Amino acid sequence: MSSRVAGTQESRGVLGAAANEAAATLVRGSIVVDLLVPSAPGCQSAPPDFDTFVAQYPKSGVTWATFTVVTDSDASVEATVLAIAASRAYFLRQPQSYVWVDTAHDIERAKREGKLGVSLNFQGTNAFAGRLDLIEIYRRLGVTQALLCFNEKNAVADGCYERTDAGLSRYGLRVVKEMNRVGMLVDVSHTGLRSSLDAIEASSRPVIMSHSNVRALADHPRNITDEQIKAIAASQGVIGIAGISAMTSNTDAPDAVSPQVLFRHVDYIAQLVGVAHVGFGLDFIPNTEGLLAWIKRRPETFPADQHRTQMLSAAPHVIEPIADLMLQAGYSETDARNVLGENWLRVFKAAAG
Repeated sequence: MSSRVAGTQESRGVLGAAANEAAATLVRGSIVVDLLVPSAPGCQSAPPDFDTFVAQYPKSGVTWATFTVVTDSDASVEATVLAIAASRAYFLRQPQSYVWVDTAHDIERAKREGKLGVSLNFQGTNAFAGRLDLIEIYRRLGVTQALLCFNEKNAVADGCYERTDAGLSRYGLRVVKEMNRVGMLVDVSHTGLRSSLDAIEASSRPVIMSHSNVRALADHPRNITDEQIKAIAASQGVIGIAGISAMTSNTDAPDAVSPQVLFRHVDYIAQLVGVAHVGFGLDFIPNTEGLLAWIKRRPETFPADQHRTQMLSAAPHVIEPIADLMLQAGYSETDARNVLGENWLRVFKAAAG
């Protein structure tokens, strides 16, 4: 499905240094997107030194990133509004560094001005509190995407760790329709197979998986099947590759989040359905010891990961080496530019204008 042209090992070695410089130049000149940062300023999950944490994104060439303000486990309306308020205050009080993203034009402006475009995301829909009218309010406050659920069943959908595999509820179908109407991306990462396929069928806009990897390469419940990959592509959606070791290789090997391992997932999707349907949603968590402890306190939410002794996470600086690997593998600069961010920009334009 892609335009990748494989060279010989010898030719790739000769071109390696040139490709490395070409990748750096490409990243500098491209819109680069990481569609899932799993924390936000002022939130409980935020790193203690958030300034240093967030600085890694523009330093790595990222143009737009979305920040998680709540998950289904901490999503009362009051907690959600307070989390949004803290994030808005942090970013909007620093206009010299950040552009608040409401439409695709804001992302393009962030690139022109050399700033980081920012918006918010929900990992789950419990924050909607059973009310469709809150969806537009949250969208107007800067929430540009929402997972339908977070591993477990909620009022909208079944999660990927749920004991059942039911589809969307009637309420869930209405939620998808309202998210379409207000321009909020429908995100089916963490969502069960049938619920994800139901959402794709019900949606009038492209559906995304912000941070999901390939089940055929790493057999983990959070990863997705070829059927799901093809369905996302048929909706004109995009799948963001995550940099969490459980999902990249389902091992704790030191190289589990290397550029080479992440590239395999990019390449698999590009070859299966085309380069237009893959991007990045790294889900970068610097405190992996804290992540593992948080997971082990929630055995019902993360049953497949209770045995783990460590977890690795790829920082945004992994993006440039992956672009390098794409070029060395024979992908064109246009292909690489699409994966870096143009695919996400296209989808967001389709959803929000």
